[in-house]
Amino acid sequence: MTTIRLDHPAAGIVTLRPDGAPTALDAAPALDTLVLEVTGGHLTWSLLAGQRLPAATLDDTEAAQDWLWAVYGENTALAVADDEGHHRDLTATPARPELVIALHRLAYAHWASRWWPASTVESIPALDQAALAKEIAELSEVCETVVSGADDHSAASLGGQLTTGSGGAFARDEQSGTHHPGQAPNSGHPDELAPARGREASPRDGRAEDYALAAGGETSGTGPALASGDGDWDWRCCPPGLVDAGARSVSWQVRRGGGVTTVVVSAVAAPDCPRTVPVHLLPMARLRTADSPAEIPLSRRGDAWIGELRTPAAIQNLVSVAVFVPGVGPVGPPTDESPLRESIREHIRLRLAGAQQDIPLLAVELAAADNDSDY
Repeated sequence: MTTIRLDHPAAGIVTLRPDGAPTALDAAPALDTLVLEVTGGHLTWSLLAGQRLPAATLDDTEAAQDWLWAVYGENTALAVADDEGHHRDLTATPARPELVIALHRLAYAHWASRWWPASTVESIPALDQAALAKEIAELSEVCETVVSGADDHSAASLGGQLTTGSGGAFARDEQSGTHHPGQAPNSGHPDELAPARGREASPRDGRAEDYALAAGGETSGTGPALASGDGDWDWRCCPPGLVDAGARSVSWQVRRGGGVTTVVVSAVAAPDCPRTVPVHLLPMARLRTADSPAEIPLSRRGDAWIGELRTPAAIQNLVSVAVFVPGVGPVGPPTDESPLRESIREHIRLRLAGAQQDIPLLAVELAAADNDSDY
């Protein structure tokens, strides 16, 4: 049994919310928010909080009656049907707990299609997207009574996961029907990226030190190195499958010689990054300095994205380097989500090691873990 709060945050909207759970109305959903579009509304879970029972945001309570009893129990379904606009606490006892588990797995599978932190740097293998799409389709059939006509689509390929639309708190994925936190409009649908999506990382791909300029990689600049470093990047600012999701996947070096300042930026490519990427999806690097920002186009060289800036100006105090794809990501000043990204990476590592079973492992995760153990 779980205590949930029946509320009315806006006209025509009803929410059922376990304490502390995210909802589809949150202005800035966290990266670990699982979202499932269902008949009559949306269900949401916090991945890292280990939340078992979802929060519901309903815009059609009559349509939702077909499944409310199964997920929250008959008393909750009756309370919503007889609702007179009062705030109240209810005790939820799912009539079909096995369906609640399946819905949780389906929401997680959709989340994984967008936010899975595939990383050569962190030794987190990529997922086979074709297998993931098949598993989402199978789970959608199991959950048909809840998601029929809503989130019952297959997972998209790399191109299909990129979004167009509102750019609000949840931007709609036109292929999978899910909503993803913080995604901006004009991301495109490059379906030509799909064929190479399933390539797994291999020993030949190397590790962080093979790419990091800070570890001694050669640059075309001359003169002494003035600054170098490596760091994380904002996952919201690139489509999945382009840039390695590791905490040290972006590196940079600044040199000064012959009256020219040279800045070289390197970002490790995702382990499942296609060899050919459409021009409108090529990543860029944004330098934030004490003077003024600058942007550097990145191009693929081997298993890294590399870019170089040459300027007669002396660059002082390079504060940070951000990797992004134009038109992708939230609007406004960036927030530091690096602790949350690290928590997600650790959560996934524990799942693949069999030590985190809040959601039963997907078949595609088991296959990725087996492939990763080979090397």
